[in-house]
Amino acid sequence: MTATCSERRRDRVKLMKTIMIVALLVTALGLGACAQHKEAVTTSAGTTGYAK
Repeated sequence: MTATCSERRRDRVKLMKTIMIVALLVTALGLGACAQHKEAVTTSAGTTGYAK
């Protein structure tokens, strides 16, 4: 059985939505990891500065 034009369009929209959601999640996780890394570096540098 072949899919109609509207079914193919609906499937394509679902695929694009899925790709966009995954891209947003990856970006959010990447930014979160970057923020945690910067915070850890700043905290350790601040602690070292105060210890002197």
